[in-house]
Amino acid sequence: MFDVTQIRKDFPMLRGLKMQNKDFIYFDNAATTLKPYCVINAIKDYYENYSMNTHRGDYDFAYKADEAYEESRQIVASFIGAKKTEIAFTSGASMGLNVIAYGWKKFLTKDDEIFSDDFLKEHLIPYHFHSYRHDINCPSFNETKDKFLVQKWGFY
Repeated sequence: MFDVTQIRKDFPMLRGLKMQNKDFIYFDNAATTLKPYCVINAIKDYYENYSMNTHRGDYDFAYKADEAYEESRQIVASFIGAKKTEIAFTSGASMGLNVIAYGWKKFLTKDDEIFSDDFLKEHLIPYHFHSYRHDINCPSFNETKDKFLVQKWGFY
């Protein structure tokens, strides 16, 4: 069982912060994820000691950045039960979903369908572009709202 009080101590933003006289709870992780001290310290170490682009240089600091980057890829892969080569880092959820959407484009053919809910509209925009350009159907579980979005953005 998780000790929520102990976990909260790892996150500076959650230590004693109140909202409406209650402990602050943060659910907007798709937008920005709060960082625990270990992540803040790792980022600080990177910026202070080897702030180089990965896989770009042939010198000691660049090599250290490469090693740390690849080690983090292996840690994530092990954590989720994937291969290291299956891990790709992006700047956030929206970029990651857009990379997937645009990568799938070459596999889409006429009359294919892509189903989704309408939770985050910005994640549906690439699929609506595909539906317009490749004659595929992109229905939503909330069709009325999707039609409004499509008309609003002028995809059809």
